Amino acid sequence: MQGRISRRLASGFWVGTVLATILLLGSLLGGATVAIAAEPGADAAETDGDGDPAKAVNSDNEKWQPSLSMGFVLSYQDQEGSNNAGLGFGDPGTSDGMVSPGFRFDASLASPVLFESLVGPFAPRVFAQVGTQLLLEDNFVAWRSIFTPPATSTTNETLVKSSVDSQWYLGVGLEFLIPAGERDIRLRTSVDYMSQTLSASGTSDSTTRQSGNTVERHYESPVAETTNHALGVGVAAEADVYSWRDMRVSLFLETRFAWLMDQNTMTLRAVSADPLDLDFSEFTVTPGAFIAQGGGGIRIRWVPVW
Repeated sequence: MQGRISRRLASGFWVGTVLATILLLGSLLGGATVAIAAEPGADAAETDGDGDPAKAVNSDNEKWQPSLSMGFVLSYQDQEGSNNAGLGFGDPGTSDGMVSPGFRFDASLASPVLFESLVGPFAPRVFAQVGTQLLLEDNFVAWRSIFTPPATSTTNETLVKSSVDSQWYLGVGLEFLIPAGERDIRLRTSVDYMSQTLSASGTSDSTTRQSGNTVERHYESPVAETTNHALGVGVAAEADVYSWRDMRVSLFLETRFAWLMDQNTMTLRAVSADPLDLDFSEFTVTPGAFIAQGGGGIRIRWVPVW
């Protein structure tokens, strides 16, 4: 567990360091002035060849805008585990939801403003995005139980753990500006496809006490894996906080809700390393059909002259 968390923390801090370096260089090269991003246009004193005011060119509205973002995410997904047969069969047991903080990274590309003359200040754009999320929690308890059959001196302890090994998404959506005082809020709505890989493993320990002797037996299952696919919707709100040349920096908050298109149940069979011991435990783990996530972070957009 510690190894995975360390690797994921290292990945998040590395990307954070890169973004912080970019911002620092922008501040040093651009001087001490930090400006809120604005739509650049023609200078009021400039005129064309006929003496009329020159038409604004190369405004942000006319440009494609690639961007990178990083931030944090809090993810929730239910799960259901059970002990179907073998040791401890029939015990009610308990399962925990898959709740974990993590890091999220994505890249997106927004089109020039659509129908600017018709929609005015809302400046709608179409965008596409692809991203990944690294959850920090290493294991979730999918099933736990302590079962003592009636009229016996045997106790069976069962523990089944699950893990979200990878999670990524891609989607398309619409973004537009909402006036909010002196600063516009950019609202991004999207329809997303999400994929995640999960794994699970289980152990069962049997302790028997007879005539002052204690016999302990250990049963373990191989790791089972499954990949789930989901469709969801996402909403994000962000505001520009920094501008330097062709770079725009914004802070955002977002949420995403997704529903699995398939619920792949993982079946595990825990057996003893002793070939003469024929006892076993069989478990199942089924991820919940609904995924809810929320978070925020920093986005860097480029508005190059293309």
